[in-house]
Amino acid sequence: GQLQQDVLDVQMERDLAKIELTTVQELIAEKKEKMDADTQSALLTGGLAQIEELQSKIVDMQVELDAMKEKKEEKHPDVIQLEQKIKSAEARLDAEFSKLIKKQDLGSLNLISEWQNLIKQSVDLTVKNKGLDEKEKLLQGRVDQFKTSHPELVDKEVELMRLGRQKRIHEETYSFLMSKYEEAALAFEFALY
Repeated sequence: GQLQQDVLDVQMERDLAKIELTTVQELIAEKKEKMDADTQSALLTGGLAQIEELQSKIVDMQVELDAMKEKKEEKHPDVIQLEQKIKSAEARLDAEFSKLIKKQDLGSLNLISEWQNLIKQSVDLTVKNKGLDEKEKLLQGRVDQFKTSHPELVDKEVELMRLGRQKRIHEETYSFLMSKYEEAALAFEFALY
């Protein structure tokens, strides 16, 4: 019942987050294409590999942190240490973008800033997607565990769904017949006059 609904909610949220992530990744590619040749050259020689590596590390550490927070308190030394590593990696990522910005003219600055913001959004959405995948697996595991430990309830749930469907059909039939009855009564009254 509720667990299954939670799984469906998480799947829907994850699908929306994946669409958002795809959109952000397309915007990142679009911004890279709009950059002039000098900016693209600077990216390839001076920072793109480091930016992408830092982006990947931040995603991995953030996912690890989310998993750790489920098991440990906020003030646990391991949690604090990992949060500091993430902040350090984010600072290095900002520094890499700053280096790129210093190398470029004013026309490229806005493009690089937009690209930087999109990269950060991409990191956040990737972390969100991975977290939702893990949450879905956890919930689905609970549903499966519940179903195996209570097979009689699964049968009852199926029966309940069948009865609910029958109830809706009967209600719709009743409403239809009542409207036809009222139409016939009105038609009878008009026929008398």
